[in-house]
Amino acid sequence: MKEVLSELELATEFLQQQEFKVEAAILQAHVLLLRDEELLDQVRNSILISNLTAEDALESAMERMFIALKSSESALLAERAADLKDLRLRIGMKLAEGATDAISPGVADWNQAVVAMEELLPSSVLAASKAGVRGFVVDRGTQLSHAAIMARSLGIPVLKIANLSRIEHKKGAEVLVDAVNGRLVLEPLEQSETELPIRSAFQTHAHLLLPVRIWLNVDDAEQFDSDLLEAASGIGLYRTESLFMKKRQDFPTEQEQMRVYSDLFSRCRGFPVTVRTVDIGGDKQLGHFYLGPQANPYLGLRAHRIYRFHPELFITQLRAILRAAGEMPALRLLFPMIEGLDELLFIEELAQEARQSLKREGCAFQENYQSGILVEVPAAVWNLPALLPHVDFLSIGTNDLLQYFFAADRNNANVSGSYQPENPGFLRMLKLIVATAEEHDKALMLCGEIAADPDLLALLVGLGIENLSVGIHALPRVSQSLSVLAVDSCRLLAQECLGASTTAEVRKILAGSAPRLGVSESSPLSNGFEALDPVCGMVIETKDCPYAFTWSDQQYLFCSRQCLNRFIAKCNHGQAVVG
Repeated sequence: MKEVLSELELATEFLQQQEFKVEAAILQAHVLLLRDEELLDQVRNSILISNLTAEDALESAMERMFIALKSSESALLAERAADLKDLRLRIGMKLAEGATDAISPGVADWNQAVVAMEELLPSSVLAASKAGVRGFVVDRGTQLSHAAIMARSLGIPVLKIANLSRIEHKKGAEVLVDAVNGRLVLEPLEQSETELPIRSAFQTHAHLLLPVRIWLNVDDAEQFDSDLLEAASGIGLYRTESLFMKKRQDFPTEQEQMRVYSDLFSRCRGFPVTVRTVDIGGDKQLGHFYLGPQANPYLGLRAHRIYRFHPELFITQLRAILRAAGEMPALRLLFPMIEGLDELLFIEELAQEARQSLKREGCAFQENYQSGILVEVPAAVWNLPALLPHVDFLSIGTNDLLQYFFAADRNNANVSGSYQPENPGFLRMLKLIVATAEEHDKALMLCGEIAADPDLLALLVGLGIENLSVGIHALPRVSQSLSVLAVDSCRLLAQECLGASTTAEVRKILAGSAPRLGVSESSPLSNGFEALDPVCGMVIETKDCPYAFTWSDQQYLFCSRQCLNRFIAKCNHGQAVVG
């Protein structure tokens, strides 16, 4: 059990460093299960009182918990039973000599495979991702399961088919998994093209009926399949933070950065690559680099603000990028968090210093590149007329722009309702950015999460967004959604939404628009560290919460003593209802 716990903690730490926060939270939930005092007490009692072996005692305790969760009327609690089953499997494999994962990373048989199994477990997903598995077909489970969430995050489609055993199939047979439309096609090459659910999932922008180009967001060059560029216009956003977060003791050296950037550029085969200079701070903290007192990291030291204290960080990175791009003809540098012209001129001074140092040393480097700003601070919107003459392009980072526009932390579940991309005021701000870029004849791209939201694509196109940069795994969905749109209809839709007064009104307009583009996937699950106050409905952090109460073998957490007392009072009268 200690070995499994140690492995889970190491895997959690690795996923956090790679910015796979959802997956890390799922494994952290498994860690919390193994540390559950009630579970451990049951194991101890079974050993001391019933004289069971440690293995049998643990199996018995987990079986009781599994049955309790599985029989729960709550869909979320019922799905947590799969997590417990996964832990039992992990521990059982540790106890069995010579046991290995059902899916072994690196085994050639699993590469490019579609795996059919009774139920999907998180451990299977992690192993599948490493082994090169392309999809899962399962007999049971829902999108609420941790395994399904993890698979979606890692870009592995999961198709559920009831009574999977009734389908005749053989190992090694060709299959096509259409998780979007919920279809499985056996031996697709033997069928006519018209019978296939997806004839070309990765269609190129040349086939689109809209003046819209699709670009890719990339976090790690090693995870990037260069063949995908055939379906895109280039790399619209390469986030360099993962390289910095992998280093545990210090910043990556110029040579280390050069190797990584050179690998990316070679994979891109001449396609345009937009490299965002490192944006440390906010939710991207480094264990070896302390940013001083920051009550609110999102409003503190971030990106270029850090360079006022440590300009060498930017200069070293820019030197590495320019040297790696020596033979790269289409380099685009993107500077994040720019608020106004003062900040941009400061960055330009540092960039000039980097170039001059390379010339003095006689280093070969790319002197011809485009530079742009990432618009993610509302102040930048009003400063655009002064900023645009100094840059070649601009990108809209809607994730942070929305957060700062509404003063709503996008990671805070209790204020998520205030994070509204459909808000008329925000839409008018987007329209202003588009109009200002057109006035100055500057290329514009949108690279936030809403660029991949099928419910918003028609609206974005109607606002005049002609370049969308999306995650690799969203490329087929976005391409397919765009292919059914008409420009005139999109513009009429945007005009109607811009005239609305409330977010609810915009959502009603979008809901009634045609054609419907599908519903965005969402999950009501917490991140593994949170629970709901059953009285007021507020999300509560489970760690160090002082207000807890156990009733009917279920623990509840509360935001305050008042809510706790109200709940206890209802329990005493037999009226407690969990919302």
